[in-house]
Amino acid sequence: MLKAYRLNDYEAWAGEDLEDAISVAMKECGISREDAYDDCFGEEIPGDTEIKSEDGVTFNVGTILAEYEASGEKGVVCFFGDV
Repeated sequence: MLKAYRLNDYEAWAGEDLEDAISVAMKECGISREDAYDDCFGEEIPGDTEIKSEDGVTFNVGTILAEYEASGEKGVVCFFGDV
C-alpha cells in the first residue's frame, strides 16, 4: 500500500515506505539523496489530507495514492505551495 511522505520543503512523494519515496524522487528527478530528502522531514501525510491546486480544484491525498496504486506507478503527490 502506498503512502505519501513529505521529503523536503517543497514536495511529497508516494512510496511503499519513506526509503521508497526517496528513491522514487531521486530517480524521477535525476537528483542525489541530499537534494531529494531533508532529514528534518520524512513524516507521512495522512490519506484524508486535502490539497487545493492553483486552479482551485481540491484533491484528497488518499485518492491520489489510490490512482497511483491502480496504475502501478509512483510519483509526486503534491508541492507544498499547493497545500
